[in-house]
Amino acid sequence: MKLKTVSDSDCIKIATLEAQVFSDPWSEESIKDNVHSDNYLVMGAFEDEDLLGYVIYMLLSEEAELLRIAVKEEARNKGVATSLLDVMRNKTREEVKEVKSLFLEVRENNTAARKLYEKTGFVEVGMRKNYYSNPTENAVLYKMEID
Repeated sequence: MKLKTVSDSDCIKIATLEAQVFSDPWSEESIKDNVHSDNYLVMGAFEDEDLLGYVIYMLLSEEAELLRIAVKEEARNKGVATSLLDVMRNKTREEVKEVKSLFLEVRENNTAARKLYEKTGFVEVGMRKNYYSNPTENAVLYKMEID
């Protein structure tokens, strides 16, 4: 598995995976906008040319926010998501030194994702009632301090 910053040619693969994983998928154009923005980092996990998963996060001064993470069904439980979170944390720590904290929101009932986040060092810090739609669900807020 190779982890790398994605390019325009990878955006269709990400958009396809988005549509498979999320009830509110982002468009290919929206993903490309993130790839070209200085305030976003988009990293992918690849096996040869096959996209196994990706992470999209936004940089905001002293904070970074995980916006999206997804892994192909057949690549789950093989360390792909953990590797993507590790590369996000390490890349932020090494290249964006002013970032001190990473944040994310996750659906309250997404126990698999919550276990992953807690395993990788995120701590629950709050909740947003009825944050998600399609279906309506609370969001649990997580934070990780970058040392």
